[in-house]
Amino acid sequence: MIKFFRNIRWRLLRENRFTKYLLYAIGEIILVVVGILIALQINNWNEDRKLKKLELSYYENLYQDLLQDSLEVEFKIRNANRNIKQLNNILRFMNNDYDISRTHIDSVEWPRNHYYKDTLALVHSVSQAGFVQFADILKNTIEDLRATGGIKILQNKELKEELLNYYNRDKTRESWNMTLIDARIQMEKSINKVLTAEQRTAYSRQAILELNDDDFEDFIGALKAASEFRENIIGMLHLHHRIIQQSNGRLKENITQLLAQLRMELAKNVRHS
Repeated sequence: MIKFFRNIRWRLLRENRFTKYLLYAIGEIILVVVGILIALQINNWNEDRKLKKLELSYYENLYQDLLQDSLEVEFKIRNANRNIKQLNNILRFMNNDYDISRTHIDSVEWPRNHYYKDTLALVHSVSQAGFVQFADILKNTIEDLRATGGIKILQNKELKEELLNYYNRDKTRESWNMTLIDARIQMEKSINKVLTAEQRTAYSRQAILELNDDDFEDFIGALKAASEFRENIIGMLHLHHRIIQQSNGRLKENITQLLAQLRMELAKNVRHS
């Protein structure tokens, strides 16, 4: 092809047809420029396809992270509700609403009774009274986006802003968690006054059920005599309701909304592909 055009140029020059040669040369330049522009357009199109494919992969990964976050939050909400039930159980016993039984009640029966009336349940409730949990969200994809600058690839500005707000709120949850340290320390000190080290670490049901009478009476007496224990229990109930449970509830709503937005974005891109 190159040889063909070269022959045409030489023939025009030999025939002294300069004007036609000039027009031909200009035409040839235009063809070359057009060819370059087409090549650039194809290259840009290929790059856009690669970026769109990468963007979709990020959306898919974020979606999977949020699905795991949803399961994590539901688990922590169940734990918070269980802890609230245990804390109320301790208060009811300390307020003499019922007498503790040395008879073991199977854990399956606990929810049906709405409070724990056997030794194992009460000791477990007391030992875990300072147990506080916040949901741990997955940050693998968002950290990758931030580290590589991939966050710029996400074209849906509204969705991107919502995602960034979601992950930035985790700093607030971490801050709340730090503020609970003093409350947990005080609760732990109270627990240590009514349970021995062996009882606190005796997660074996049988070990707790086999407490001798003296140890059992000492535990019950110490529990009812510890006025600060009651105050700390009430404080922990407040934390579970106002901070942990409500925080996780709002987090779950946020995750549900983001999952819906991501599903829409993924479906839209699938239709256009």
